[in-house]
Amino acid sequence: MIRIGAGDFLLTGAERPAYAHAVAAHPHASLPPALRRLPRDLSLACAAGIGVGISAAAIAYAFYVHARGPTWTGVAIIPISVLIVAALYVGLGRRRLPRASDWVVLGYTAAMILSTVLLTVQQMVSQFFANFDSVVW
Repeated sequence: MIRIGAGDFLLTGAERPAYAHAVAAHPHASLPPALRRLPRDLSLACAAGIGVGISAAAIAYAFYVHARGPTWTGVAIIPISVLIVAALYVGLGRRRLPRASDWVVLGYTAAMILSTVLLTVQQMVSQFFANFDSVVW
């Protein structure tokens, strides 16, 4: 950087933006106000996706636990929830809200990943304790 007169010039000859010092001192200051907080429509879309995903996972798990194994109703819940999310995605896309439709899918994906992790941990813990006999405890 070369200082010539009033402005700062980089070695490429381009002038440094006026807000560069503020960005260096406060990185969050570089975000526009619209990106500092998630807009309401995107929050609602994400919550809808999370709600559909958690509901589908809970219903499928309830059928699994009740029957002590997979059932066709429990397995059918997941494709039905995917169809619901696809309908929301298309509906929001037609209303010219592409970011909201993306957030529905992100929320659904987050709920499915979270439910898979919780199911895996539950199975792992139950198998861990099933391998111990009563002498150890």
